Amino acid sequence: MTWTPLTTAERAAFEAELRACIGTPWRHMGRSGCGYGHQTGLDCVGLLVRAALSVGRDPSDLELYGRAPDGTLESILTERLGEPCAPSTGCIVLIRLPREPSHVGYITEAGTLLHAYNGGNRCVVEHPMGLWQKRIVRGWSV
Repeated sequence: MTWTPLTTAERAAFEAELRACIGTPWRHMGRSGCGYGHQTGLDCVGLLVRAALSVGRDPSDLELYGRAPDGTLESILTERLGEPCAPSTGCIVLIRLPREPSHVGYITEAGTLLHAYNGGNRCVVEHPMGLWQKRIVRGWSV
């Protein structure tokens, strides 16, 4: 089952929820604010799950995934979000970290990347696209 596109109001609320999480500590399989799972942080998937729940969407959360990429994330995203599109504002994106596509984030209306990042400060952050642009593998409009 794939999502129907978010309305303008839902997209604004989705992005606002992502921004409200800035500074939340990174934790593998973290689901802080989701009502289940580890409640002490968020990982990249958990951040998007939380934002989806905030706008009343069923995120069909991933379960029991490892930290090492296994090559399935792209197909799971396509199954749940529909066919990929050119990455642009309002897209969930799949990112290579460092070499394999194993990370997800969201391109904001301002053209920045919001994601729970296990580098730097190990928390939810908003980065300018800059170097991230070349790491993006696919996008899915939500």
